[in-house]
Amino acid sequence: VTLPDRSRHRLTLTAADAHGNLARKTLALGDPAPALFADTAGHWAAGDIAYTVARGLFAGEAEDDGNTYFRPDRGMTRGEMAVVLTRLVGLDVEQYADYPLSFLDLDAIPAWTLPYVRAVCAAGLISGRAVEGGVVFAAGDPVTRAELMTMLEKTLPKGYPAALPAFPDMETVPDWAAPSVAVLTGLGLVGGYEDGSIRGNGTVRRSEAAKILAGLY
Repeated sequence: VTLPDRSRHRLTLTAADAHGNLARKTLALGDPAPALFADTAGHWAAGDIAYTVARGLFAGEAEDDGNTYFRPDRGMTRGEMAVVLTRLVGLDVEQYADYPLSFLDLDAIPAWTLPYVRAVCAAGLISGRAVEGGVVFAAGDPVTRAELMTMLEKTLPKGYPAALPAFPDMETVPDWAAPSVAVLTGLGLVGGYEDGSIRGNGTVRRSEAAKILAGLY
């Protein structure tokens, strides 16, 4: 493989059989990218953060001190994930400007997020959260690990193995998310914590999201 430059690239090989079953392997090629932000030097996810930023999935935040920060340990919100997913699959938000949304909290979705929310909802990548009286999008709420895996699994073709993993706390994974958790963990894109737990209802930090996304494509 001839790389266009020596920066970090990923090569994903996908195999399919006559029945539509899929398998894949991702190889990291090139040199690890240097830390781009004042708060990612030495961070365990610095390379993945730099890779996803180079792909345009994330951006840093400039502060008055002249530095730019990634905030790797800050939780990802559902609104932020709508933006990242839109960039990940290349949706044109202008095409979905008139897509109707019926969330009870529609007026509470920040204006900068709303075009992306319309796009990912129209594409079927994110759905709302059921509450008494209807459904909310909850743009400012942290995205859970189960929700993130469900969103990302929807971007993959069907056919990957989906054997239910044997995490000791699988009861924290909602039934609707179990198939997606099986696929993402089966592909090695998501793993358990040091204690072996999957923490399906746990929140996702920006660094964790960057790590998963860096291995996805």
